[in-house]
Amino acid sequence: MFTKNAKLSGPLKTSPWRKAAMGSWHGAGDPTVYGFVDVDAGMAMEYIKKLREKTGQRVTLSHFCGKIAAEICRRHPEINRILRFGKIYQRETIDVFFMVATDSAGEDLSGLVIRDADRKSIQEIAREMESRLDLIRSGRDPDFINVKRQLSRIPAGLVRSALRLLGFIMFQLNLWSPLLGCARDAFGGVMVTNVGSLGIHGAWAPLIPYTHVPFVMSVGALRDAPVVKDGVVCAGRLITIGATVDHRIIDGLKASQISKTVQRIFENPEAEFGSI
Repeated sequence: MFTKNAKLSGPLKTSPWRKAAMGSWHGAGDPTVYGFVDVDAGMAMEYIKKLREKTGQRVTLSHFCGKIAAEICRRHPEINRILRFGKIYQRETIDVFFMVATDSAGEDLSGLVIRDADRKSIQEIAREMESRLDLIRSGRDPDFINVKRQLSRIPAGLVRSALRLLGFIMFQLNLWSPLLGCARDAFGGVMVTNVGSLGIHGAWAPLIPYTHVPFVMSVGALRDAPVVKDGVVCAGRLITIGATVDHRIIDGLKASQISKTVQRIFENPEAEFGSI
């Protein structure tokens, strides 16, 4: 039996430009736009350090940036949308998908969704991720087990077609059933990947067409670099935040607002997320 996959509003009214954008490209891979911003991560790292000391929870830059992704969707709800049959629908919840390595060698990749991430603190996100990762890495997560089992049964030459069919059913038709072999609304509305954990200073992650996610945030590795503060050059810790967006949903103006939000949070996390 099929039920609704994602929680969506009714179709939204769209401007003529938006209709032209939706009609200009075929799928989520075609209208990809890339951007990045370098930010001083000094204040963010201090904030993370205080969180660890106060809560005892292992909080990392990935958790911090996941919360930023949720906050971006909260402040700019136009991002948290999905395209179906030429119409744009608003997501009713803010769910963040984290790409994670499921083995120590980093050869097996998977991901997990934090539901209602905008309503959760950074330490709550960290705690939930830690619990879910323990299940995945120990082979006890039912969703991860089902997905691996289903993929292993599909011949390599048919994987692309199978994934496209899955995406069509779950996101174009907005239908879900346990028979599909994956979790309901399995990819959320925004993705976060920490390429910095691989020692990479900056990279753009691709949009994945069958997920219908219009925004992917990549987090680079921390690096020492000169920065200018109050007109004085001094040592700083920089990080590159990459963004890959679906231009049919997110235009240049909205992308610039995303960039400003990211910079504002990194510059003063206590003012944006609350004091510790």
